[in-house]
Amino acid sequence: MEYLRRLATTLLSRYKQAALTTNPSLKTFKRLKLELLASLASPPAAILLLLLSAYTGLEAYTTLLLLPVVVAPAWLVVEKLASARELWKRVDDELDFFIVASASVCRTGLEPLEFLRRLQDSRVFKGFRILGERFTGLAGLTSAGEALHYLPALSRGRTRVFFTEYLSALSAGVVVEYLLRSASEVLRDSWVRVSRMIEKRGEIGVVIAVVSASVPALTAGFSVILDPVVVSQALAVLVATGVAGVVLIPGYPLPLRIVVEEKYSRILAVLEAAGLLVLLAPLVLQALNISVSREVILSTSIASILLGAPGLIAVINAFIGIHALKSILEDLLRHARVYRSIHLYRSEKLKAVSSRRVRLWLVDYTLEAIRFQRGLGDVDPDIYALFALFISEVSRVLWAYLHSVTVVLAAALATPLLLKALAVLSPAPMTTIAYVSLLVVGFTSSKLVLGGNTSTLIPGVLTALYALL
Repeated sequence: MEYLRRLATTLLSRYKQAALTTNPSLKTFKRLKLELLASLASPPAAILLLLLSAYTGLEAYTTLLLLPVVVAPAWLVVEKLASARELWKRVDDELDFFIVASASVCRTGLEPLEFLRRLQDSRVFKGFRILGERFTGLAGLTSAGEALHYLPALSRGRTRVFFTEYLSALSAGVVVEYLLRSASEVLRDSWVRVSRMIEKRGEIGVVIAVVSASVPALTAGFSVILDPVVVSQALAVLVATGVAGVVLIPGYPLPLRIVVEEKYSRILAVLEAAGLLVLLAPLVLQALNISVSREVILSTSIASILLGAPGLIAVINAFIGIHALKSILEDLLRHARVYRSIHLYRSEKLKAVSSRRVRLWLVDYTLEAIRFQRGLGDVDPDIYALFALFISEVSRVLWAYLHSVTVVLAAALATPLLLKALAVLSPAPMTTIAYVSLLVVGFTSSKLVLGGNTSTLIPGVLTALYALL
């Protein structure tokens, strides 16, 4: 009994930490215990409901209506835990950029605290903004020195280690040396870490293309014997592969993530939804026992290409804009060497790049960091070069991105050729299976190439190529 009581106390404490991370309000705090109890009761209640429906003859639609109500409390808790985990992962992803931006202008060693205070209103550092809000709130209630000692307790992972070591270095009087050493380590490892993550995306694209092509190949071999069963199982495997790929494949590393303005994001979402509906039209017609000709598939494919073109073009322009950062940083470093300050530095080119409707997170970070650094007065040009070198190193991953995109697209474009060859062996079931397989490869490749599903151009190209062969 004592063990169960300790376990319940531990679970409640962990859940409080996670829930208050995303929404630190008194109203949230009051209902945490009730939410946790309801979530623990949810699985047994769901099992009991299924048993009742099986043994008492409860109608299926009644079970389907009641089951979401029973599962909802557990889903709420899981969603909060996942949000908290995602937030702390975002903080760790932003840590390197936080270190470099503050260390490149360090003179007293207190620059990270000033940067943290300013980040409470940031739209770029979405993770560190939470830390900034809490640090500023604690500093207002006590003092900056007292609030500083709470930073390790407020953070997790690598960020907690950094602030713990930062406090030790501050107490020992070697905080400037510690910041410069940390920034140098980040500079040394930044390109390797990000490029490795991008190269893995190319490998994932090849694996998904092979799996999506293997299922129709196996189906073509067995469909003569078990036509309906094999076809239905093949479609289930393909749909599961597509959903898992689109959901589980992560986005690009933080510096290469796409930032889209809210209004334009809605437009792209509408275009993507329209493109998806157009691509699903041939499957709907086949389900209604209406024959689908090659001209119909070609027409829907061209329509999805046109609807997906704006999203793809916007993402490509965002990646091309990374080249402008090189000349901006050269001009910035030249200004720092001449004036030993960037207080009066202004760049119309940076303003133009950062005002695009679709841009990279790295561009927003550069603008945010320069705004902070301008307000600190004098800078040491030799130390400030760390910032310019860091942005240049991260920008080099564009070549790794191009290599990864080439591998993914080559694997995807080979799929229609293989499926068309298999269609000769068993043309009746292969029409539907091949089309679904192409959609799976197309949407997963789009996620790998664009970092998110913002365009239906790639699946449209694959289905159009299949129709033309």
